[in-house]
Amino acid sequence: MGPAFANLLEIGGDQYEYIQSVIINDFLWHTCGDHYHGS
Repeated sequence: MGPAFANLLEIGGDQYEYIQSVIINDFLWHTCGDHYHGS
């Protein structure tokens, strides 16, 4: 995914998992936005 992704891998396990979860949540927010707004 490029240098930015490589930098994330160097941060550390817990930090990386947190960032990964944020990215996934942001992805879900944008792709499933209608679902979230409907609830």
